[in-house]
Order: sequence, then structure tokens, then C-alpha cells
Amino acid sequence: LLGEMLTAISGHLLAQGQSILTQGLGPRATLDRLILMHATFAVDEPELITVHYRDLPQAAEVDRRQVRRMQTRYVQIWIDTLVRWRPGFDSGLASATVHAVFGLLNSTPYSGRLERQEMISLLTVLATAAVGGVVLPQEEMTVGAR
Repeated sequence: LLGEMLTAISGHLLAQGQSILTQGLGPRATLDRLILMHATFAVDEPELITVHYRDLPQAAEVDRRQVRRMQTRYVQIWIDTLVRWRPGFDSGLASATVHAVFGLLNSTPYSGRLERQEMISLLTVLATAAVGGVVLPQEEMTVGAR
């Protein structure tokens, strides 16, 4: 049952991400849709995020591998979209950015203190700012850089 729930969560997000890709939007519009979709999911299903983080290590190995494969494909949609939109991002910087944005979006079990639409809007604004803000050249992105 745990494996089915975890694979269903990851499968849902992957299917939604793939659906957004098929809309033929430019990279910025695709990224905006991905952010809104994930923010809505996170606000509507914070308990699924909690189950995923808490219980994935206890799932059967075959289920964990399937979840990780789907997650990798979902993350790659975001990375590819971000690199297309921000050509200065290499895949490593894009990957780190996407994972940081997921941390923000998936904070709803702890941060969901606003009404539903307000929380979706807040997460969308914050995530959009995170991927669209000014980014230092990679050589300046070290701990303690000024």
C-alpha cells in the first residue's frame, strides 16, 4: 500500500509535468505552469509530501527505485525548461536551483498558514523569484562570496 501511494504521487507529478510540456509553450510560460502546478499540489496535498519524506525509506526497494525514476524524469523536465529559459545556467546550476525550489514548494506541511489561494500565490511568487532572480556567475557562487 505504501509503495502504491508513493508511486502514485510521483506518477501524478510526472504526468502533470509532461502534460505541461505538450502544450508547446515557451520556456518561461512552461516554467510558470510547472511552478503553479507544483504549488497547487503542495498546498492541496501537504500530507502526501510528509508521507513521501517520512516513509519512502521504508518502502520496498522496487517501489523506491520506481519512485526515484519518476522523480528523476520530473526533475529533468524542470531542469531542461530552466536551461532553455536561462541559457547561462548549466545543468548543475539548474539542478541545484530546481531542488531548492522544490524545498520551498514542498514546505507546506510546515508553512501552510494562509488560506489556500493566498498560499498558492505566495509559493508561486517566491518560486518564480527564485528561478528568475539575478544569479551570480558560477565562479562567484561560493560560500562567503561578496
